[in-house]
Amino acid sequence: MSVQSASLIQRKYEPAASENASLLTREDKFAALIQRGLLNERDELVFVPAGTSAFVTDDFGLLINGIRYAGPVEAAKAFGIDDETECWKSWRLGEKTLKQVMLR
Repeated sequence: MSVQSASLIQRKYEPAASENASLLTREDKFAALIQRGLLNERDELVFVPAGTSAFVTDDFGLLINGIRYAGPVEAAKAFGIDDETECWKSWRLGEKTLKQVMLR
């Protein structure tokens, strides 16, 4: 995935039904987990290195403190982790990493 601009990282969350819904981005791997029913809207994910909680949104994103991210990779980059594989291991849904959830 290419490095996205800081404006994407700072963009405030807008519900999918809003006028700006077409401007929202998503990460395909993350969206696939939601589409397969492995993650659901409002599921809480924890970014272990920072102890930060994020919530899955109805538009295939992650919400952290009112900021909507395209997915776990973009959110992890905001916390300084640039390696995509490492990022999937850094997010947890309960006791499982997102990498483990993906492999179900």
